Amino acid sequence: MTTTITLPVPGQIRRHVLKNLAPKTKGERDLLDASRDGAAELAAKGMNSLNTIDLHLTNDAVGSAIDIARGWLASDNGNNVMAARSMLKFELEYEPDDPREIRHEVKMPKSLAVHFKPTYGQKPWVEGKSEVIQTDMSRMSWVTAGGRGKVRAETLGALLETITPWADSHPTAAAARASKKFAETYTEPYEQTMRLINGYLGTDDDAGQAPDPEKVFIPEEELAVLRGFAFSEAQIALLAVAGSGARDLIEDPKGFFVSDGWGRGKPVNRVRVLDLWARGWLMYSLRDGRRHFRLTPSGTAHLKQWRVAHDQGLIDYATNDGLNSAKEQREAYPKFVVEVPVRAPDDETPDFLEAIHGRPEVKAETAPKRLVVVACGEKKSERPGKIRADERYTGNYFTACLMAAEVMDGATMVLSAKYGLIPLSEEIEDYNVRLGSKGSIRLAAVERQVEELGLTDARVTILGGARYVKAARQIWTHVDAPLTGGIGQQLKQLAGIYQGEALAPDDAPEDDVPERMYQTKLQEIGYLPSRHKPKPRQMWFGGKAGRFAPEPGEWVRAEVTYTGEGTYTIYRLGTSEELLSCTLRSLIHWGPLNKQTSEPSEESHEVEAAPASVEPAAVPAVEARCYEVPENWLELAAEGNTEAARRYWTRRCEEWRLTGK
Repeated sequence: MTTTITLPVPGQIRRHVLKNLAPKTKGERDLLDASRDGAAELAAKGMNSLNTIDLHLTNDAVGSAIDIARGWLASDNGNNVMAARSMLKFELEYEPDDPREIRHEVKMPKSLAVHFKPTYGQKPWVEGKSEVIQTDMSRMSWVTAGGRGKVRAETLGALLETITPWADSHPTAAAARASKKFAETYTEPYEQTMRLINGYLGTDDDAGQAPDPEKVFIPEEELAVLRGFAFSEAQIALLAVAGSGARDLIEDPKGFFVSDGWGRGKPVNRVRVLDLWARGWLMYSLRDGRRHFRLTPSGTAHLKQWRVAHDQGLIDYATNDGLNSAKEQREAYPKFVVEVPVRAPDDETPDFLEAIHGRPEVKAETAPKRLVVVACGEKKSERPGKIRADERYTGNYFTACLMAAEVMDGATMVLSAKYGLIPLSEEIEDYNVRLGSKGSIRLAAVERQVEELGLTDARVTILGGARYVKAARQIWTHVDAPLTGGIGQQLKQLAGIYQGEALAPDDAPEDDVPERMYQTKLQEIGYLPSRHKPKPRQMWFGGKAGRFAPEPGEWVRAEVTYTGEGTYTIYRLGTSEELLSCTLRSLIHWGPLNKQTSEPSEESHEVEAAPASVEPAAVPAVEARCYEVPENWLELAAEGNTEAARRYWTRRCEEWRLTGK
């Protein structure tokens, strides 16, 4: 039995197949038969033949439809181009007989895409490449956040050959990290496809390996020297830190540690550092009252050669640290002493500069550190296990905040609802909690993190929603919050910061929920529409409440409209999607919007509350069972001419008479 795939084929392609296709291959015949079946089904339903319909296609038929779509990409007919793009979404569903036609979906961030995106005035990367590579790269989609597309194995191999060496050599840390991730992600799929191609062509299997760097010949004498170092994996990792610009190996009065520039990080074994210093691999310089270590020139050359030998399998890590330096050499290391400047007494003669300019009365204060804090996003990667924080959050809002943070002054960290203040490189698991909700990190714990990192006095720029801004201002004294308004407005403001296109709102900040939540009857919500005032009431809506729904569901922005005869309908804000049809007695989860989306009326200038506020009374009480009533009594009670409503407003007026509220 032939296996089929059910795919929605655009009507433009089906009409072309029915009118113009003269089938020559099995795939074209299968596609024609499936299109006829689809046309008959639409005719039986009385529908337009151009409507999209699901067709049951064989693998060969899918290939024929995709071939038509690829040819239409360069068409002058806009409808053909749109139909082609719709069909090519299923390009990966096709399994071609020739493995050279297998497509791989490739994504690259902005730090890599800038090297391949066609740019005016620069030599294009595809110049001099094969027609296959030029065609695949021309069909890539280039946006502000990066590039993506479906490429064949030949193109993927060329990309790997270019990008893989950047992991160790690119001057930009973000591009180096992205290059390493790109190589880790696509090397294995590329090699698998190349093995299929070699089997199909009958060539040597070794030709399908990912591009390897050219092997460097190492003489036996130099190899013996490298083996004599007897480095453990921990020692090599420490040398890599000293040779990288992303992190620092530092000594202060408390000891040695690895830092990313924002405080004390992971402590480092003192003997291990001193041994590498005594052997001439490390040297240090004094900055900010601390010793910063880096590789010596000879250490840099030896480490590069050691890595080459290790990659070729000529050297392996030692089981334990090879402490080749003697204890006396390590003890020759000068003890770290905090130098306190000694000021000369007033009766001593000042030095030459002081004699001219005068002795400074107040010591200049060091500028506070600058920090950009990005709020975590609601949309997250579902990859199991722990991955980097900047890879865990996948929404456009978080991506836009990260792109804006790259051009701002200061280091960037994430304020996570579960993990607190963490660097972008912190590996975290998936979670589903919101800041301030059950299971989220407490504010006191975040304050302890800030103290441990030495960021208490930092000048902070917070990129996130109102809840994160409020939390940041409770932690730090100097906080800038440049984002205002809804998510659409914030995305435009972020685009103005990083000088690019605004991303589409595919998610929301994690605090995109009402600040105050209520579970009441609809009649207790103020400013409801009526026959006389039909203007919809905007609010947060969390679903119908009751015994079987004690907790709110997904919070959405909604508006309440009056539909007549005491019934109301709640719609998703700005759409015609109906969420609930109810009466004044219906119990719902709701919350006030922080800002009305539309222009507020005169009544809505006051802070929203539940229930509605009443105006001061104009008529004094005249007898025991008569109460002072507000001037807008008739408007508020227009839809409440029931015994229950009279009891409710009696309680309200009595409360107002006694308390004035």
